[in-house]
Amino acid sequence: MSRNAFPIQRSLPWLILVLGLLITYIFQNVAYEENYKNVHERFNFRANEIAANIQSRLHSYKEILQGTKGLFISSDHVTRIEFREYVKQLDLARSFPGIQGVGFSLLIKPEDLANHIQEIRNEGFPNYSVHPDAKRDIYTSIIHLEPFDWRNQRAFGFDMFSQPIRRAAMQEALDKNETTLSGMVTLIQETEKGKQLGFLMYLPVYRNNQPHTTLRERRQNILGWVYAPFRMHDLMNGIMGPHFGEIGNTIAFDIYDGDTISTANLMYDFNKQTGTTAAKHKPVFSTMKQVNFGGHQWTIAIHSLPSLEAKLQYENSKYIVLAGAIVSSLLAHCWLLSSGCC
Repeated sequence: MSRNAFPIQRSLPWLILVLGLLITYIFQNVAYEENYKNVHERFNFRANEIAANIQSRLHSYKEILQGTKGLFISSDHVTRIEFREYVKQLDLARSFPGIQGVGFSLLIKPEDLANHIQEIRNEGFPNYSVHPDAKRDIYTSIIHLEPFDWRNQRAFGFDMFSQPIRRAAMQEALDKNETTLSGMVTLIQETEKGKQLGFLMYLPVYRNNQPHTTLRERRQNILGWVYAPFRMHDLMNGIMGPHFGEIGNTIAFDIYDGDTISTANLMYDFNKQTGTTAAKHKPVFSTMKQVNFGGHQWTIAIHSLPSLEAKLQYENSKYIVLAGAIVSSLLAHCWLLSSGCC
């Protein structure tokens, strides 16, 4: 063997070791990237699931209002008992969790206000009045709201048209003959204990056998609105259901009214909902989803939590490194033994 070949022969074991470690690094990197991709896909799946569930549930509530509107279309006068029984049959708590109730708000002209109040009082509500108590060009009043529990009774007689955010959604529903969502509000049903933000869904009801094809006809022949109030945190509990714990352990999400991310527009606060204070950290995964419904938009800001990000620490990668180092060392050692270099 020549003198020049001997140094090359001595260096070959080291080249084998370096090459083995390089191949090990490549395999480890491929394994990590595949695991990263899997975790990211899991995050995206959950994010899409949240947005899709919210959109789907809002459509379900829309169908509830359409059915309730049919009750008024099919009758010249819907009695309190008829309305109560109709909503009772919907079995809202079991079939549509997250909705606060289903109601009807009647439009009242100023000249009819006194007679209206007396009619409702004659039905067994001697203290009934339309509130807030102030002179207005037009009045509305919540005369039906089921279930008529203690919380919903607080809204009985409330004039939603007197409040700008509610009025805007009611007017849009009236003018377009479509289901609309209001902006973020605090419901009249709220008390200081456990207060939540919320919103309302409206669908107009026009007088029977009266035209409502044109805007003018709709404004002339409006009878009132079937509507549903929602408390935001109750709604999300109802939508997520038994999956909330699983989702909440891996990702967090906040919901904002409109397309602006700001504290002032925060409708749903994940930390407040779950009673946790997330440690300040920069999430590995984050995204935003838009929900558009009833002429309104919500922005959902979604990010990963440490429990999901921990899955990026791919356990098999350390075994790849260990196995690669051992195999590379053995190959180098075997070469040394076979070549008689040691």
